[in-house]
Formats: sequence, structure tokens, C-alpha cells
Amino acid sequence: MPADNTLKAMIQTVHDELAFNPKAKKYKNAVRGKIQRAYDELVAKKPWLFAQREDTLLLLAEVEGSSALRLLIDTATNARLVTVDGSSTSALLASWVGATFTHADGSTATIGRVDTTANTMYLDTTMSADMDSSNYESWSVKQERILLPADCVEVLGHMDRSQGGAGRIKSIARRTEERAHMDRDTTGTPAYKVEDDWLTLEAPLVAPTLTATATASTLPVRTWAYCYTLVWAGRESAPSPHAEVTTTTGNETVQLSALDEVRWYAAGSPLASGWLRRIYRRDVTNDGPWLRIADIASTATTHDDSAFIGDYAASRAEMTRLSIPSSWRTFRPWSVPDADTTWHIRYRVKPAPLVGDTDVPIIPAPFHNVIVYQVLADLLTGSESAKFQVRHRDQLKILEDKFLTPDDETQQVESWLPDMTNGRYPTAAERHLGAPSVT
Repeated sequence: MPADNTLKAMIQTVHDELAFNPKAKKYKNAVRGKIQRAYDELVAKKPWLFAQREDTLLLLAEVEGSSALRLLIDTATNARLVTVDGSSTSALLASWVGATFTHADGSTATIGRVDTTANTMYLDTTMSADMDSSNYESWSVKQERILLPADCVEVLGHMDRSQGGAGRIKSIARRTEERAHMDRDTTGTPAYKVEDDWLTLEAPLVAPTLTATATASTLPVRTWAYCYTLVWAGRESAPSPHAEVTTTTGNETVQLSALDEVRWYAAGSPLASGWLRRIYRRDVTNDGPWLRIADIASTATTHDDSAFIGDYAASRAEMTRLSIPSSWRTFRPWSVPDADTTWHIRYRVKPAPLVGDTDVPIIPAPFHNVIVYQVLADLLTGSESAKFQVRHRDQLKILEDKFLTPDDETQQVESWLPDMTNGRYPTAAERHLGAPSVT
């Protein structure tokens, strides 16, 4: 078994077992792909204790315009841009991203981005009428669905731990929501969640164009790879194709250009959309991971990468790895909160992929051979394959005994129907105690 816990050591162990150690990159990549597949399958198999995480979700009450926050839209300048009137004493909130904005004329749009520095926000559709001093208090923001964390595979539990909160939140199937006619306008303390749409963003089509330039830089002289994603309404797309460039002494800065166009056009003129291009970089020389280094505004045509630490990070440890879900899970609370509420969630995670030689799986180190045995069973045939299948099964059983909580089997969906005899929904007290499930 490997002496260390890295991907490189796992690949070497597979080669050692096969008495085969090819130097060609394509063979290494083939083994790497099989290890990644076995890793993904193992983590997805059970709600492992080592693959769980806790987080908080903010459930927003509906916000309406007031003298403290007056919003303006000038359709002649940019019909998707919302600004704040100078007489306002409040500011826009970053938590509004993904919520629904309702214009004074009743039209709606999704809030794709909030720039808290400039106190502006961008909408996903064009507004047909201005908002000015005649109606700048006649707007609202409503959070119609909650976006789950990007690495969430399955939610194992929701809790409202606030004073007077509902405690453990029940999961309601969408079919039951329809049968029970759970009105989305009903407000109060949320006690149920309804699984909602799975959302995606289309990935960029082209790789960035890379040029090594002579601008001052702290980047070491190495070969670097770059790709980027699109960011909108709290979601992120799959990455673009990647490109590579080698820096040299005196040309350490890397300039990225030819990024996908994300501005929107009005009468043939490009306007700011609020979409971001999120840049990721990889140290190819040292076979490092993909790390997020910068967010590029929709109006920018180029970006100069001249810092070893990303633009937004204070240290290398804060640089986020590239790990984007194919789709983003959402849900709706019921009742709609009448005051901002925080839910605590515990969920199964999808770990970042193994990319660089020094990447380490989240599986406890003594059990990395569970992955190795699975790969060898797949690569070999006959009795040799059967031998490693037995080893894999034995090690998997030990892993289950140590890192699997019996109570954390796949979450059962609970649902309820209103008391049709009395023609009413459960009372607040009944909801707090938990209504009977319906099969």
C-alpha cells in the first residue's frame, strides 16, 4: 500500500500491483480516470461520516421599498441595471442574489448579481419602464427558492435552532405540496421544505487566449494552465476548455483574452450584465490543483494574472479549488418566512476531484486501498480480478463499520395532508410537533 496518501502514490500502487509502470502520459491519465471514478462511486455509496458537512442557509422575508431604500431604473441607459437613489439611507444586500425582483409595474426578474461596493444590482431580464421619483418605493424582493451549497449531494437534516423555531424541518414531496394545496403566499415560521428545480448554467465555449508579458509579476517561471467559468445568480457553470502558457524570466505575467462575451446588447450596443467570468489557474510544472484566482466583470476584455496568490484571497489556503456541480439543487420553505430565518443543515458532500499528484482523498488514509483494490479489480480479469474484489469487499466492510452511522441512511421523505374533515391546515403547534407522514 502507498507510503503516503496522495493521488500519485495511489497511481504508483496500481502500477506496482500490475508489474507495469508506463511512462507515457496517456497511461497515467487512464489510471487517474479510473481512480477518480472509483473514488466518486465510493463517496456516493453511503452517508459516510467523513463526507458530511454542516452549514447555514439564510431564509429571507419579503422586502418592500421604503423611504430608506429607493431604487432607480433608467431604461435608456441600462434596462437591467438597478441603482440606489441618493436619498436612501440603506444599501442593497448580497443575500438578494437569486431572489425575485418585482418592478413598480408588476413585472419580475431574477437578481443575478448585487455589487455591494457600487450599491447596484443586475437583473436577468429587461425592464420595460423606468423607476424614478414617482415610483421608486414601489418595488419588492422575494426569495422564491433557496440554493443549496455547491458540494451538496444530499441533505441529511434541516434544523431551525432559533428561539421559538420549528426545530427539525420536515421534507415535503412536490406531489404532496400540490395535493395539500400549500399556498406559497402563506407566511409564518417555516417548518417544511419542498424540493425545487435543479438549475444549471451553460459552460463557456472557448478556451482563453494566453500571452506571457513583461509586466511586473510575482508568478514563478513555470508552465501554467487556465480555464474559467460563468457566475450568475449564485450559481457557477462548468469550466471552459483550458489553455497553457509557459512564462519566462522577464515575462512572468500571463494575460488572458478572448473570453466568452457575457454582456447583453441593446440596439446593437453592449451593456454591463453583471455576469462574472471566474478564472482558475493550475501549476502544470508541479502538477498542482485548479485554484480560483479572480473574478472578471462582464465589461472586462482582458485580465492580467501577475500574483501567485489570487486577487480575492489573503493566503494560498483561501484559494478555492475547482469543483463545480453539474446542476445546483434548490428548495422552497413553507411557510414563507415573515422574518429573516437561519436554518442549519447537515449534508453529504461531493469532494473536489483528484487532479494533481499531491491531491489527497477525503477518505481516511488507512482505507485508500479500498479505491486501489476497486481499480485493480476493474483492470484485471479472471482469478486476479476476483482476488482484488474480495480485498475491496473486506476493506469496504471495515470502512462501513467505522465510518457509517446507522441512523444516517438515505433520508426518508416525510409529507402531510391537511385535515380535510375540518377543512384546515395544521396549526402552528401541530406543525411544531410534526404532522403524520403520508405514504
